[in-house]
Amino acid sequence: MKIGVDAGARDEARGVISSVEQGARGINIVLAVIAALLFHLVGYLPDTAAQWVAENLKNALIVSVVLAVFNLLPLPPLDGGRIANIAYQNKAAIHDILFTASAETMVTIAADPKHLQSAPRSGTIVCA
Repeated sequence: MKIGVDAGARDEARGVISSVEQGARGINIVLAVIAALLFHLVGYLPDTAAQWVAENLKNALIVSVVLAVFNLLPLPPLDGGRIANIAYQNKAAIHDILFTASAETMVTIAADPKHLQSAPRSGTIVCA
C-alpha cells in the first residue's frame, strides 16, 4: 500500500521549516561563528586584556550554540514548536522528506569505501 504525498503540502512544509531554521537559530550560529573568528585577534591584545576577551568570547560562543539548540525544542513558543506543528499536520510530507534524506545519506555512505572498508559491489541498489 502506497501512501500518497501531496507535493504542495511537502513543499509548504519544506518552506516553513527552512524559514524557521533561518530565524533565531541562524542568528545564533552567526554570532557563534563571529565569536570563533574573533579568537584570532586575541593574540594582538595585551596579556591581561587578552585573557579577559578570550573568556568573554568563549562564553559568547557557548551561549550562542546553546540558544541555537534550545530554540529547536518542540515547545510552542520556540521555533521547534512551529516545526512540530507542521510535522503533526503534514505527517506524510515530513516522513517523505525524512526517508528521502536518510536514503540519500545511506547511499552516500555506502558509496564511500572508507566507511565500509570495501568497495560497493555491482548490482548495488541506488535510490533516485
